Amino acid sequence: MKKVYARFLPSILALLLFIAFSAEKFHAQTAVYDINSNGMLVNMSSSCGNGSYYNGCSGTAGFNFTAALPGGATITSVVLQLSVGVECAGGTRTTTFNNVASPSFNTNSHCSCSGTANGIFTLNLNAGNF
Repeated sequence: MKKVYARFLPSILALLLFIAFSAEKFHAQTAVYDINSNGMLVNMSSSCGNGSYYNGCSGTAGFNFTAALPGGATITSVVLQLSVGVECAGGTRTTTFNNVASPSFNTNSHCSCSGTANGIFTLNLNAGNF
């Protein structure tokens, strides 16, 4: 089991992390980690209700999870999908994955718990940092 940490700004309501790996030379499979528990979120204690959380429009926010991959698995790609809901000050957002700088993305302002002004952001991360 490997503990994985990611950090980003601002508030993220729903997160999906896709990890493709190969456990044997000719066998590949995909592991999907759905970040869907308040306990997996970092600095996201403000609630919009219905399981939607954000960082109170202040400070760094993120998530963590423990990957359960088979022994000997080789990670070939990591794709992170972020759904940004409450965003009180849109702009460029930086990310880190396992404490390594990762791609940035740009958000639109939407300081409301109703709906979003942003689509799904897809970040291709360096598999070597997993």
